[in-house]
Amino acid sequence: MVVGVMFDEGAENRALKTLWADQPSEKEMVAIASGTSFNPTSLLLPTRSYYHFSDSLTTPPCSEGVSWFVLRTPVEASKAQTERFAARYPMNARPT
Repeated sequence: MVVGVMFDEGAENRALKTLWADQPSEKEMVAIASGTSFNPTSLLLPTRSYYHFSDSLTTPPCSEGVSWFVLRTPVEASKAQTERFAARYPMNARPT
């Protein structure tokens, strides 16, 4: 199962700010955040209507049989936050 949350550029996202505060500086590094907690529902808006479909993962191994729930209403993230994600993960989709 995958829950998809879309982001529009806008205000800084406090949930992402908290999540990324202890993020390692390199993609493959592991860091243990002491004293930090994160609740994934903090990324969600009160309105949680969604689209549902069955498909596959969008990244390798592209496994099929995945139940997707994509939230209809996007949340906001700042331009700096989306640029940070894009710099760290330049390819986060199915290869062509």
